[in-house]
Amino acid sequence: MRLQQAGDLAGAERLYRDLLLRLPGEPDVLHLLGLVQHQKGDSAAALPLIAQALAARPDSAIYRRNQASILAGLGRLEEAAEAYEALLALTPGDAEAQAGLAGVCRHVGRWDEAAARYRRALELRPGSAPWQSALGDVLQGQGDLDGAAAAYRAALGLDPDFGVAESGLGNVLREQGRLEEALTHCRRAVELAPDYPQGHSDLGYCLQELGRQDEALAAYRKAVALDRRLLKPIMMKIPKAAHGRLWLQPSKLKALLLEAGGSSSQPRDRVL
Repeated sequence: MRLQQAGDLAGAERLYRDLLLRLPGEPDVLHLLGLVQHQKGDSAAALPLIAQALAARPDSAIYRRNQASILAGLGRLEEAAEAYEALLALTPGDAEAQAGLAGVCRHVGRWDEAAARYRRALELRPGSAPWQSALGDVLQGQGDLDGAAAAYRAALGLDPDFGVAESGLGNVLREQGRLEEALTHCRRAVELAPDYPQGHSDLGYCLQELGRQDEALAAYRKAVALDRRLLKPIMMKIPKAAHGRLWLQPSKLKALLLEAGGSSSQPRDRVL
């Protein structure tokens, strides 16, 4: 364990495997060896080891928590939801588990459950700005713009420098037609979180609605440079904007959006 904590994963793995030869099926060793695989970047190899540990000790909350987290990180969301539900059966007052399940529900479209889980997490731990902001995302996805705005403002009340919440609030205000107010929050968002791709995308939408095409294009380019996955939704959104449409052929628009280096950028993981 000391080797693992120090970052010597090869040394830790060697000793864990030696221990398993002496103590076959020892659940703590299986679990820790699984975490080594995860830390090495082979999360898929971690899961069978953690599953073996759980088979021997099904009431272990720490095993179940790591299983759920790894499954979510791999995008195996239905399995992650089951793991979080099993964890909550063991620890119903676990705020982190409630929020983890909420994030998974959000990404599989279980909006009502996601909102309920975030609210429960916030009851258990009221001071979490990220969870308040995530609740805002869910409410916005449900079309409850007033509720979303209130959640984003609550997040900013907890952390005034939380750029993700500023971006979410700006996006809601834009949808409500309050464009100048939205622009203030979107600009503040990219100042606070310059590496948050969606913030630049939201700023672009707002600028486009205001008819400020050159500025909008610059914001879109930055968003795509940070996360190539935003290219498609941005290209789909541009023709639908009410004002300041960028009238370009799709191939030309794509080339412009990729000029800032988005074509070579790697996708970034998003927080659930």
